[in-house]
Amino acid sequence: MDRKQIGAALDRLGEGIALFDAARRLTLANAAIIALLPARPRRGTTLEALLVALGQHGAPTNPRIVAPADPATFLPADGQTERHQTWNDSAGRTWRLTTRLHADGASLAAADVTTLEADLATERRAMRMILEHMPDGVMLYERSSRRQFGNKRLMEFQSFPPELIERGATGKELLRFQAWRGDFGRVPTDDADAEALMQERLAFLNSPAGQRYTRMTYGGYWVEFNHHRLPDGSVLATYRDVTALKQREAELEAARAEAEANAAAKQNFLALMSHELRTPMHGVLGLLEVLEMGDPRAEQRRPLALMRHSATDMLRLLDDILDVSRLDAGRMALEAAPFDVRATVSAAIATLAEAAAAKQLPVITDLPRRAVWRLGDAMRVRQVVLNLLGNAIKFTTAGEVRVALHAARDAITITVSDTGPGIAPEAQVLLFNPFTQADDSTSRRFGGSGLGLSIVRGLARQMGGDVALDSAPGQGARFTVRLALPVVAAVRVAPPKPRDLPRAGGGLRLVIADDHPINRAVLLRQLAELGITADAAADGDAALALWRRHRPPAVLLDLRMPGLDGFAVARAIRAEEPRGARTLLVAVSAEAMKRERDACLEAGMDAVLSKPVSMAQLADALAPVLATADALVDRARLAALADDAGLRQAILTRFAQGAEADIAAILAAPDARALRDAAHRLRGAAAMAGAMVLSERAAAAEHAAAAADEPAARALAETLPGLLRESLAAHLRTGSRRRSASGSRRRG
Repeated sequence: MDRKQIGAALDRLGEGIALFDAARRLTLANAAIIALLPARPRRGTTLEALLVALGQHGAPTNPRIVAPADPATFLPADGQTERHQTWNDSAGRTWRLTTRLHADGASLAAADVTTLEADLATERRAMRMILEHMPDGVMLYERSSRRQFGNKRLMEFQSFPPELIERGATGKELLRFQAWRGDFGRVPTDDADAEALMQERLAFLNSPAGQRYTRMTYGGYWVEFNHHRLPDGSVLATYRDVTALKQREAELEAARAEAEANAAAKQNFLALMSHELRTPMHGVLGLLEVLEMGDPRAEQRRPLALMRHSATDMLRLLDDILDVSRLDAGRMALEAAPFDVRATVSAAIATLAEAAAAKQLPVITDLPRRAVWRLGDAMRVRQVVLNLLGNAIKFTTAGEVRVALHAARDAITITVSDTGPGIAPEAQVLLFNPFTQADDSTSRRFGGSGLGLSIVRGLARQMGGDVALDSAPGQGARFTVRLALPVVAAVRVAPPKPRDLPRAGGGLRLVIADDHPINRAVLLRQLAELGITADAAADGDAALALWRRHRPPAVLLDLRMPGLDGFAVARAIRAEEPRGARTLLVAVSAEAMKRERDACLEAGMDAVLSKPVSMAQLADALAPVLATADALVDRARLAALADDAGLRQAILTRFAQGAEADIAAILAAPDARALRDAAHRLRGAAAMAGAMVLSERAAAAEHAAAAADEPAARALAETLPGLLRESLAAHLRTGSRRRSASGSRRRG
């Protein structure tokens, strides 16, 4: 094909074409591109000259190009081989010019895109309208941080001055302005500081992974900022107004804080009421116990029994109210120790046997023949049975009551049914709510607070189960409780031995502290029954002064007292007492909350008694100081090991060394398992040597550690060093008495 044929073919194209040789001189131009020029170009015209003519005959569409006649407007930049430019000719048509540089020349192509550009312009206007009226802010930055676009909503959020936007401020200028305004947390001290803050913010926003954060803008909006890096290096920023959401969050937070404050106020009120009610109850029940121990006349015994029954009912009601509160607040702490469910259920049935017999109601049981060992809280399971069985006996006037226990691998089921009046469906819906009974006549006829079933449901759910009711009017009621209690191996439990209350051997003097005069009087009287005298203090400062003066072996502390409270007194005593001379500190508190017990142990107390306190509870808490030489040691055990006094002394010496090592291991045990093992060793060695109280205390620490109650185990462990010293001293006193008696016989 010759040159003329090539030219004719190019003329038939709709696109303009111009070809240039290696020197960038025109070798060929078709009719379409000639029509764009003011005059027909001659062969040999340079590319630059043709571009100048093209620029004079029209104008680039980009208004930022201020020198349209400059050929550099259309030439590729350094290092590039191609440049695209949109250009309007004098007739109003829009062309897309493409300049390409080749190793052997160059080319210029012109394509008519008038229609396409019109369509794109329409789309751009529509898109701009959408962006301008959308509720979110939008801004697009070029790679160089030049701002390409920012909608009206963004300007509202950021409160930029109009003059900054109108003159086309770059992204860096906008960030610098925000830095000076203090948008980023602080106001710069000088220009260099402002520049550093701007660059820091720019690097943050240009993170390759993008950024998403929320802050309040200068205009008072809470805005969620999202910055995304696009493939071409530009950054798209979107801004969403979350002010309403933040306000709602603030309202919810205020509501949550108010609810927590109300819950705390409720807990504090219940704790206060517990304190105020248990304090007089301690006086009533304590004095009743003293009166009953004083061999009252026959005509006094029944009134005393009725008084005790009424006071016990009041105390049970108080405990129920506290249990409902704990369950409602999710603060009911359950024990996790091995126990025999069958024995627990049987004991609960035996407790209410007298009440059933008084109404001539047989209690028919369906219990497993063997023990049912599970891990859980025996006291709370007993409480469930007592509440259900107590209700069944209370509301049944004729017929029978049945109690069944069934054990599966992962749970136990307790069923209590009766032949009472039954419960209507509409009443069943409300029956498990606190302070609710089937109808108003129920409380008038049978009494009660309506708390029992609420407690049953709460305890069942906390033990991983629930309670179900099957009843209809005239057909009795059947309550079925399912409890998720894990299976555990059987534990050997020694049966409780009946015992008389111990009495101090004489000369034992303690300190008691309570701001309530009746409580002080009751405690003094109870201690006197145990053979103990005491100095009484009405506040914590006086109690601490008495301890400093007399250094008693034990102090009984009320928690809420004027001046120093019981916690502060305990901490002061622990800080001042010499190492190895540990005073027995017993809290006698009207509080019944677990948090109070934990706080007592944390303050350094050894035991916590909740008012009202019985003498048996006092005797148990004061056992370390009540123990006499005969109670501390069993002479027969040591005598059985060796008849010779020298050999007995050698055995005691070896026992003392081994016991000291075991106690050191107990106190330094890193976990409950190590503590349990060391306590087990001490228990056996102490029993062999006849140190019976020490052996029992070690056994108690061992059992507490085995039940995962490490705080209780460690509290018991703290008493072991002093108990070992007292046991060894008791053995020496026993030996001295034996030698003295022998000498007297020889002298006689």
